[in-house]
Amino acid sequence: DNAHVFFHPVLVRVWLDTYRPLRALQPLFVLASRGEQQVVFPLVLWRRNVKNAFLRTIVPAGHSDFDYHDPIFLLPPDEEQVQSFYAALKAELDKNVKYDRIVFDGLHEQSVPEYCTVVHQEVCLSASLPESPKKNGFVTPISKNQTKSNFRRLRRLEEVGKVAFNCV
Repeated sequence: DNAHVFFHPVLVRVWLDTYRPLRALQPLFVLASRGEQQVVFPLVLWRRNVKNAFLRTIVPAGHSDFDYHDPIFLLPPDEEQVQSFYAALKAELDKNVKYDRIVFDGLHEQSVPEYCTVVHQEVCLSASLPESPKKNGFVTPISKNQTKSNFRRLRRLEEVGKVAFNCV
C-alpha cells in the first residue's frame, strides 16, 4: 500500500544508468525482512569529487530527481518496526561500508530515523482567499507590479482568442 513508483526496479535502473557516467555511484540496495514484514530501500554510495572534499555519502536512489524516498514496507509498519529497520540498517552500513555521512532527504515525518536530524523543512504557504483582494474575479497578488503584469498577460491572451476559466 505504501509503495511508490520512484523505487520501481526499472526506474532505479534508468536513474543509475543515467547518473553513473556523471557521478561515482555504487548501488547499495537494501532488502530486509523480519517475520512477514519486508522492506526495500534502494540506496547508493556517492563518492563526491574534490569540490565536495571527496565525501562518501549514502543517499537514496533517485535522490536528486524524486520528491520522496521512504523505504517501502510490504505491510503497514508501526513505529517500532520503522525504527528497528533504521537501527539495523545503520548497524549494517557501519559494519560493511566506508562512508562519511548519510543523507536521507525526502522522508515523510513518520519515516525519519531516530539517529537523524531534520536540517531543513519547507514551509507550506497558505492564504485566506475570502479576505484576499479581487479584481475581475481574480485573486490579485499583494504586489501592484505583479497584478499589472498578470492582467497585461491576460489582455495579450485575449487578443489571440477567447480566454475562459472553468471550475471543475
